[in-house]
Amino acid sequence: MFPSLVNCCTIDWFLPWPKEALQSVAEYFLNPQKIELDNREGIIKICVDMQERVSQLTTRYYQELKRYYYVTPTSYLVLIKTFQGLLGTKRKSVNTVIGKYEKGLSQLAHASKQVEILQVEL
Repeated sequence: MFPSLVNCCTIDWFLPWPKEALQSVAEYFLNPQKIELDNREGIIKICVDMQERVSQLTTRYYQELKRYYYVTPTSYLVLIKTFQGLLGTKRKSVNTVIGKYEKGLSQLAHASKQVEILQVEL
């Protein structure tokens, strides 16, 4: 009966996730079958800590600027997906550099053998 009331109101229905839920989600998306990590528990703790700190900073943001910033479950999933994407990109670039380095070493070894052969011939 009052469409302007519905259109102009904001309902804050984003509830904060408990630490255990954040950790469980990070463990699910960063499990060993999906992604290879050396220090998995540390990375999971960092993801949880980052999300909790951002949630705390939203309160400060509201106090200083009187504007809301919502930290949603989607933003946490985006954090984890961004980490996975960045990790894949960096691993690919490092593997490319390692491949170039190994190719250069093999070329140097081949050149060294050719120099030895030429020295014997001379």
